[in-house]
Amino acid sequence: MSVQASIDIKLSKYNQNNQSPIELIKVLLSSGWTLNDHGGISYLPVGDNGDYDWILSEKISQNELMKILEEKEKTKELIAVVLTWKDTNIGGSFHFYNPEEISMILNVNRQILYGPNNFKTTNFNWYLSRLIPVFYDNKIALKSFTLDEIK
Repeated sequence: MSVQASIDIKLSKYNQNNQSPIELIKVLLSSGWTLNDHGGISYLPVGDNGDYDWILSEKISQNELMKILEEKEKTKELIAVVLTWKDTNIGGSFHFYNPEEISMILNVNRQILYGPNNFKTTNFNWYLSRLIPVFYDNKIALKSFTLDEIK
C-alpha cells in the first residue's frame, strides 16, 4: 500500500530576517541537512513550470545548484530540492513556495512507527526533531506546521 506523508510549515511573516528560499536552504544545510540524494543532488530545473521533472545529478556542485536556484527565485518559480539528514539518507523533497511556506514530502526512506495489530504510521517526530530546532536556533519564527499522511 502506498503512503504519502508530508510536513507543511508556515513561517511567521514577522520574522526579523525574512529569508528567501535560498537562504532557508543554506540555514538547513548549515544545521545538519545535506543535498545528498543517493550520491547526487536532486532539484527542479529552471523552467519546470509545475511538471515536477526532477533532475538527479552526480556532477553538479552546491555552488552550481545555488546559481540555478537564484535564477528560479528571480523568475518566481517553485524552488524544490531533496534534503537528507546528515549521513542517514533519510529525508525528502523540500518545496519552497515562498519565504513563508515550505512543504516537505517525506519520500526518502520514510521513517515508520510500528504498533500492535500491524499498525504503522509515519514517525513524524523523527522529522520534527530535526526541523523545528533549526528554525528556533536561527531565530526564524514558526506560525504553524501541519502533518499529513494519506494511505
